[in-house]
Formats: sequence, C-alpha cells, structure tokens
Amino acid sequence: LSVLERLTKKVDQDRRPTITFYSAAGCGKTSLAAEFPGACFIADGLDQGYAELVRNGLIKNQFDPMEASDWDSLTQVTRAIADPKTPVEFETVVFENLGGYQLHLIKKLVDEEVVRTGKSREFVTDKFMAWNMQGIKAGTGLFNDWFRTACSITERKNSAGKGLRVIFNGHSTLVKDKNPTGNPGEEFYRVDLNLHPSLQEIVHRDCDNIGWIRQRPLVIKSDNPKGTGKALADDIRELVFTASGHALAKNRWGITEAVPMGESSKEAFKNLKTAIANAKARVAKASQTQTGEGK
Repeated sequence: LSVLERLTKKVDQDRRPTITFYSAAGCGKTSLAAEFPGACFIADGLDQGYAELVRNGLIKNQFDPMEASDWDSLTQVTRAIADPKTPVEFETVVFENLGGYQLHLIKKLVDEEVVRTGKSREFVTDKFMAWNMQGIKAGTGLFNDWFRTACSITERKNSAGKGLRVIFNGHSTLVKDKNPTGNPGEEFYRVDLNLHPSLQEIVHRDCDNIGWIRQRPLVIKSDNPKGTGKALADDIRELVFTASGHALAKNRWGITEAVPMGESSKEAFKNLKTAIANAKARVAKASQTQTGEGK
C-alpha cells in the first residue's frame, strides 16, 4: 500500500463515516436518519419535525430525544456523548437541525455582546445581522470546536461494543456562487446548507458524506407532438452526494448515482444501503484490476 493509503486506512479503521443530509422541509431527511440502527436525536428545541413524525406514528422513537435548547446545552450534551466514560445504549446520534444550532450560537454571541458593551439587545442584534450576518464570524471558532467534537463521537463505542455513527440534518437554501461562465451578466446559484458561509465551510471540510435530498417534478408527456409535457407535482425525491461544488469531494462512499427515496423511509434506507454496497464493490473491483495490471 502507498503511504497515503496506509494513513487513510489507519484514520478510518476505528470510526464510521459522518453524514450530513440536507433538504427542504418535508423531503424525508429526518425519516431517513431515523431508519439507522439505534437512533437517538439531539433536538434543538425549535424544529418540531421529529416530534411530529413520532406523534403521527410515521417513525419509531427508538430512544428518548435529548433537547439542546441553547448553545451551552448543545456543547455539553455533545461532549458527554463523545466522552468514552459516558455509557450509551444508542448506536446512531442524529443532530437534528444545524440551522437551529446556528440560531443558538447567534443568541449566545448577542447575549455576550450585550453584557460586554451595555448596549440594547435590539442595537446589538441589528449590528450582528448587518452585512450578511457578519457577526457570526466571531463564533466560527466555537462552531468549529463543537462540530469536531461531534464528529469525534464516531471514534467511540456504545455499551454493546458497537461503533457509534453520527448524522447531521439541515435545511437547504439557494446560495449565490462563483459564475462558471465568466459572464458578468449571469448569476449562478447552487443548493447548499442553510448556514452562514463560514459555518458551511466547517461542515464541508469535516463531514465525510454530504447528501442533498432533492425533489423533481413528475412530468407527464403531452399527446400533442409539439407539447413538452406538464409538471404535475414535486413527488420524485432522490438523494445525491454531489449536490454542490463544495460537496463534490465529500462523498467518501463514492456513490455516483442518485439514490431514489421511494415511497417510504424504509425503502429510502434500503436503497441507500444498496448504493453504498455497490460503491464499495466498484472500489474493490477497481483495486483488483489495478493489482492485476501491476503484476
């Protein structure tokens, strides 16, 4: 093995890949995350999607969720789970709403600035949110420390000796990006996590797999030869791991195809497992071919 391959294997041997799912509300990211074995949700106290799914009987509440209703409680819960001395029974940790955690961070920064300066909360908040929410940059270090601690959970095992996995859920948004054509008269947008760019960079840098659940309209072909078809509904959902320029390198599984979400979360989970198995098989086959050529 090459030095790089040996280092990669050493880094990966004791941990499971982290995953981020993001989409518009109602596309199925929470339901999909709940299908992973032994899922325990870390709720932000703002997004009620998980609770509603449990109440409506659409997903099974495997473990009572933990609520992190502010930034300090989020970091405390995360550190406790990451500590090997903390006994846990669950197998999957789902951080339910990255956007909600961002709001908790903003509140913490605003509160601290109010105390430090003695200015009104309204004044500090307006200043914080000005210029595309530039005030959040003061909290990138805190977010970075939390996110890396959350990712480190994959290095430990639960009480049954099974390795823990980590899933992050977030909402999607349109983000203005660099114009690939170079034409100043055109605007280019991509779909990305609904986070400030400085926080997006941290997630894209440290998360192993980032998948976008997108909806495509169901198009019925027109009987008119000149017709182009009619979009009836946004009911074709699929999971893609090459959703943005940043995320192109965040597909450690190597899933090249769009994963259909199907008619249920169980079907979506089954399709994802199949896609992962197929990707691993392609890698193994390519490795065998290269070994044969080397001989």
